[in-house]
Amino acid sequence: RLLGRSLRARPDADAALRSAVGELYLRLGARAKAPAQKALDEAEARRAFGEIVEFAPDDPVARRRLGDLLRAHGWFAEATRQYETLARIAPDDASVSLLLAAAAEGRGLLESAVKWTEQAGAAGAPNEVTSPAVTARAFAATYLAWGLLDARAASRNDEAKTLAARLLRVTSTERHPRGSRVV
Repeated sequence: RLLGRSLRARPDADAALRSAVGELYLRLGARAKAPAQKALDEAEARRAFGEIVEFAPDDPVARRRLGDLLRAHGWFAEATRQYETLARIAPDDASVSLLLAAAAEGRGLLESAVKWTEQAGAAGAPNEVTSPAVTARAFAATYLAWGLLDARAASRNDEAKTLAARLLRVTSTERHPRGSRVV
């Protein structure tokens, strides 16, 4: 903890160092026995991660990095805020919609996640292999498949039918709709 504080105080502390210090605090929190110490360590981790953009608020790379760190640790609402700011900073970046979709899916907002993928799919050629549209369809299909599995597991049959139909519409536009999808 002392090392983390001293590293963050350095004038040459960059985003990579702040990310590493944040991860250090999360590991310390995971090993802490007292709930109060766990909470303190998590708060320090969030502060260290937040400093990534504090010193470069208009840097799209810093915003993306912070959003990705927050999303990776399950803080989806906070990640969404970073990605929304990133969308304002870099409005021409089609991949931001996919990041917003991933954060929405993490929050359990299936409809929002699919809408963000549809927005991302509007960029580029619809069937070119490296097109954002192909990637967006793959994300949408994945989110819909996960939602379908959840609906079936909870015996929500009407919802499962609706999701299955939507999933079929999304996958029917692919060149090779048969086969397996690995995510």
